[in-house]
Amino acid sequence: MDGGALSEGVAISAESVHVLDSSSPPLSTRAHSSSSSTGAPTATGKSISPHIALAMYSKVQVWEFHISGIGVMRRVSDGWFNCTHILRLAGFGEKSKRTKILERIVETGMAEKIQGGVGKYQGTWIPFERALKMAQEYGVAGKLAPLFEIPV
Repeated sequence: MDGGALSEGVAISAESVHVLDSSSPPLSTRAHSSSSSTGAPTATGKSISPHIALAMYSKVQVWEFHISGIGVMRRVSDGWFNCTHILRLAGFGEKSKRTKILERIVETGMAEKIQGGVGKYQGTWIPFERALKMAQEYGVAGKLAPLFEIPV
């Protein structure tokens, strides 16, 4: 995958990737010295890019990218994205509007709908290529560039 075409100069650094294991507290309970205006935790009071965390939900490992107060997930095993999260980031906060879009996606057959289990993991999951197209269509591909640029 050519990440340069997606967003020039965006790189994943050790400061922006946090690997969680079972001994790590949930992100919401971690102590941070401050937060940036986007709500992303910062280290030592300095603003850093929204972070990406390796997490596990319902026995599935995901990359979770926190941006604008929203966690967007990408599965580690196959690179699929939770498109419900992409739509939230794109400003579709109203469930009825998201549902109409998600129903059309599910009808295409290239989607996996997760219901039950851990609430954060629930939603409609789509392949990488479809997620990139959706993010571009709704104007959030640039914001999600670091998540798209992680190799599968």
